[in-house]
Amino acid sequence: MRKKKIIFSSSGGTPAMKFLQEITEYFGEEEIDRIAARIAAACMKSSIIITATANSGTLELSGNTAKCIIMNAGNTLELESDNITVNGTVLCINNL
Repeated sequence: MRKKKIIFSSSGGTPAMKFLQEITEYFGEEEIDRIAARIAAACMKSSIIITATANSGTLELSGNTAKCIIMNAGNTLELESDNITVNGTVLCINNL
């Protein structure tokens, strides 16, 4: 399957460039990858989901976008998904 891209023009003054500037001013440039993943999911009319599978005593997490599971430099796992909730101190990955 071929990946689709969202391309913004850099010609200045165009609606797409203004949209990109507004997004980066509000969210910051470090979040642009996640924002692009959310836009792509919205264009596909799909939720961003993470699935958990137990495999020989190991829990495997997989997501349907490139940025919904991130291991950052501080060895912290970051999860962003529409099917995750927190109940007290319990992380719940719900079926959609």
